[in-house]
This record gives sequence, C-alpha cells and structure tokens, in this order.
Amino acid sequence: MILGLMGACNSNPTQVTSQPEQEVALTRYQTPTTTQVAQQTLFTMQPTDIPLPTATPFLYTVVANDTMLGIALQYSVSLEALSAANPGVDPRFLSVGTDLIIPIGEGNSGLLPSPTPVDVVFEAPSCYPTAPGGLWCFILVGNDQPADLENLSGFIRLYSSEGEVVANQEVNALMNFLPAGRQIPLLTFFTPIVPAWEFAEGSILSAIRVSDGGARYLPGVVEDLIVEIDAQGMHADIRGTVSLSGDTLSASLVWVVAVAYSVDGSVVGVRRWENEPSILVEDAISFEMQVFSLGPTIASVDVLVEARP
Repeated sequence: MILGLMGACNSNPTQVTSQPEQEVALTRYQTPTTTQVAQQTLFTMQPTDIPLPTATPFLYTVVANDTMLGIALQYSVSLEALSAANPGVDPRFLSVGTDLIIPIGEGNSGLLPSPTPVDVVFEAPSCYPTAPGGLWCFILVGNDQPADLENLSGFIRLYSSEGEVVANQEVNALMNFLPAGRQIPLLTFFTPIVPAWEFAEGSILSAIRVSDGGARYLPGVVEDLIVEIDAQGMHADIRGTVSLSGDTLSASLVWVVAVAYSVDGSVVGVRRWENEPSILVEDAISFEMQVFSLGPTIASVDVLVEARP
C-alpha cells in the first residue's frame, strides 16, 4: 500500500523545475513534538485487552528524554505489558526520577538493552486523510550526523481532544539507508476507519550508524535529473540516471525514492522506484517515475538512492 501513493494521470501542462536544497526546521530526537490538526468525525476504535504483567519485576528510574515506548523496547517487553505493570503512571508525561516496574518474563535470560538509537532530528507528524476514511502520516527525519545511518523507524500516536490515545502505529522509511546530511520521511497508513482524533505525536525508535564500512551499500549518484511538476502541482514526473561508483560496479538492487514537498517544506507525497530484481545493474541505470500529492500542491521534489551489491 505504501508503494501505491498515486492518483489518476493528469494531462495538464507541466513545468520543468530545478530543485533547491530543502531547509526544514527540525527538532531533536525524543523532544516532545505535537502538531494540531482538524478533528475528524469518524467512528471510535474498540479497546483491546491489556495483558497482565509477568512476575519478577525490575525497577527502572526514568531519566531525561525517556518515553514509555523507548523503555519498553530497551528491555524487550511490550508497551502494553509495561503500562499494565505501572497503572498509576501516565505514559504521555513521564517525570524524571519515577521508578517504573519492568515486567520480566520467564523466557528472559537477562536485562540486556537493545542498541541506543543515534541522535537524529525530526519534524512533528504531517497527516492527510483519505476519502474512504484512512490516514497517511509522515515524520520527516534528518541525518545531521557525520556518518551514514540505516534502519530508521519511528512511532506515531493519534490523540483525542481529551488527550487519550485513539490509534498508534510504527512508521518506516522506503529505504534502509540515509546518507549524512540528507533527510527522508518515515510513513504509515492508518486503515479505515480512523477514530476521531485531534493531534498527532511522533517519536524515533531506531537510527543506527552504518557499520562494516558500508560494504552492504554501493555509492550511487543521481545524474541528468529532470523533474516536471504539473500546472496544478498535484503530481510530478521524475526521470534520470543512477550511476554507480567504487570498486564494485554492479548492483543487484537499486532503489530511487522521490519525496514531494509543499512550499512550507512539509512532506506531501513519496514514491519508490525499483530495478528489475532479475537484472544485474552494471555501472548505471535509467529510471522514470511519478509522485502524487496527498493534499497541498507540490513545490519541489528531492530524490534519494540506495544501491546494494
């Protein structure tokens, strides 16, 4: 479904545009960020059963920038189990110094936390409702680190006007790889019918520095890029060439991701092009694709590349 962000073709005149660098104000990882949006009059989600906490609890003291979900991931327990073990704690407002009970099941051999995500920057979520009652949401993540990153993921919660969580989902990128100095949206689709909600909050779950010298990725450069935005700004045609460099001049996988931005720098659409998996890419490969807006008009398009041996 993520790859189907498209609409009907438009035959209106097009304009060829050059793509300026995107300058977007981003916020530091795990800083509480919310964005106010118009409330949707939709059906209410049915509550689900919360599992009981397991025995043999372990105490964890909350520190600055902690989130309930981040703590749950750190100790490999579910968010529901952690919330059930701490019924008196509001997961939206954790206070530094609060002691949380970490439920440890019989199958756990120890309390080895998962890798800590790299410090990245991100925007508050942008969400766009669809006619059937679904919802597309994006979190724009920027890599201001000197190293390349991989395995980016995040989380979006939708809140009612009373501050209750009515829906939540993980968000992911259309690429595994994010070069230093670049940005990419994490996205998800809430299937119809989305409960009535007032605002959305996003957080980052993972962002890992590329290890093993980046041997799993090939240097890819977009050349001869042409972007044509239609007169109404509702879709853009993109074409160009991906050239490979380095010692290995062939790739089994090449992905090109086009990100459409509105005039204020918000993500309004995204699309991924893939090479034929049965054809080995030698030196270079041409691509052609379209990206469609989910709401505001398209002002510019950014293109990213991932290539693997």
